[in-house]
Amino acid sequence: MSRKTFGKMVAFSLLTFVFAISSCGDIKDAIKDQQDKNKNDDKEEPCQTNLDPDKVSAQIGPISSGGDMVVGEPGATDPGATVTVTDADGNSVERTANDDGSFAVPISALDYKRGECVTVTVKNGDCDPAKMQVCVHRP
Repeated sequence: MSRKTFGKMVAFSLLTFVFAISSCGDIKDAIKDQQDKNKNDDKEEPCQTNLDPDKVSAQIGPISSGGDMVVGEPGATDPGATVTVTDADGNSVERTANDDGSFAVPISALDYKRGECVTVTVKNGDCDPAKMQVCVHRP
């Protein structure tokens, strides 16, 4: 084999090696980009706790039956959600929603007058809480 032929083979081999290295770098970048994209795809959208205002109300009752309560009908919120009722002074009572999303929170221990409103806050796990006002009226 002549020196000229040998030189061409070496040059070709070096070019192939350089091309392979640069292509490998592009592939590594593409793989990293895809992995980053997959990580972002795995992130869940922020969730909002369910609270249906049409299914939540205040009920006035005698002390013997639990007194005044804020109640949620089935489907009012997410099952197992934490339901907190807070008066204007920041006093609160907390309960857990039932398996059907209903709840009953006694509010007689809170400092409120009938006709005033209390705040109902519902939180389910890491989801954003939902809030609403419920006014306590005499029937």
